[in-house]
Amino acid sequence: MNPKEAAALVMDIYDKAIFVPVFSHIKINEVRCGGAKASLKIDALRHLSKQGFVQSGVLTALTDVAARVTGASVGVMAGTLSFSMNLTKGISVCKMVEVNSVIKHHGRRTMVIASEIKD
Repeated sequence: MNPKEAAALVMDIYDKAIFVPVFSHIKINEVRCGGAKASLKIDALRHLSKQGFVQSGVLTALTDVAARVTGASVGVMAGTLSFSMNLTKGISVCKMVEVNSVIKHHGRRTMVIASEIKD
């Protein structure tokens, strides 16, 4: 299977997953060997807190989807063992939030995936 076929297969699997389209319209934009990009169109009524910032749970879900797709890009269908997120600034009303995930370590039993969110 070539890289384009592998990316198409991973995207097809995740596009049909119940969680991805139902939860806030997460879109998988790119799958590459060892990495992925996903995005979310922000809906002010659905995604913002009372203070006017995108809720951290929304960002966590988006990041988790991107990380799982990143693992799948190298043939690993795994669950999350540990998840940590540091928010350096709040994301207020914007049109789109995108996360880029890459594999930092791929061991025999564990994998470390780093993700960065941009608005």
